[in-house]
Amino acid sequence: MIQYSSCKGNIDIHCLGLAFTPPGAISAGVLSNPDSLAIILQSMRKEYRWKGNNVSLTLGAQAYYTKPIHVPPMKAKELTRALKWEVEKYFPLQASETIHDYYQLDYINKPINDNINILLTAVKKETVKTYLSVLSAVGLKPAALEIAPLTLMRSARSSKAIRFLNKNTVQVLLDIGYSYSTLVLMKNSDYCYSRILKFGITDFFSSIFQGKQFTPEMIGTAAELAGQIKESLVYGLNQGGTVIGKPETIWLCGGGSYIPGLANYLQNSLSLIIKPLHRTIESGRFSENLFTDHKKHAPLFSMARGLALRGWF
Repeated sequence: MIQYSSCKGNIDIHCLGLAFTPPGAISAGVLSNPDSLAIILQSMRKEYRWKGNNVSLTLGAQAYYTKPIHVPPMKAKELTRALKWEVEKYFPLQASETIHDYYQLDYINKPINDNINILLTAVKKETVKTYLSVLSAVGLKPAALEIAPLTLMRSARSSKAIRFLNKNTVQVLLDIGYSYSTLVLMKNSDYCYSRILKFGITDFFSSIFQGKQFTPEMIGTAAELAGQIKESLVYGLNQGGTVIGKPETIWLCGGGSYIPGLANYLQNSLSLIIKPLHRTIESGRFSENLFTDHKKHAPLFSMARGLALRGWF
């Protein structure tokens, strides 16, 4: 978790902290043991002295459905009402069983016949209840519930390394999580494509726990991950027959950033530069003198900082 405060035009870290997720607490994106997570949150809240009760959350990788679609021009209220038909058209869900929303897209692919480009998103109400039950148990309130690609993009916009690049270039974000990874393509600071990859830290566990460097056993797993990344880039960069650009860099974050040798392997295999999305926890408008002991953990905070910076980036 991380919380920021604003003072005289600067964004400073108010508090931040890390905690291990209890084994079995999350399964397929659903909080299968909310009580264990509530205990941890309550402990962190006391230890780090959060301000306020509002919390923003990112849904687990398997918890939600997304699809970029075109819809006829209409007012926002009309579009919101029309979404239920789109949900049932594209997802194996009944609209009444979901919470659904959309994100308007402005990337290079132009709408067909003046239609509107949107990213349609839906999540089961039962899944949302598991997240909200944790907050309720510790006296917190939901300020926002987001999908990982949008959170990662906001986190990337706050990164010094990305903010000063040519906006017309395509950026690739790769968050390697515990069981799954999230890959996002963005251009002009906006969403182009995303995909959940079925590879995470657990796929490398046998070698990591033995304290080894990059081993032959890890190479096979890394090769499969590289293959999924290649497939995603081929599809994502050529949507609808329109080439949106060619990336030069993959920005890496998440716990998988610490897997020994993985970044070098991916760089050689993909012929793309691999760089950490965040070398420090601060961004361009942050104080440079806070929490220096936590700078080595910056990749772990990429998702959390994206949530905490809602409204600033």
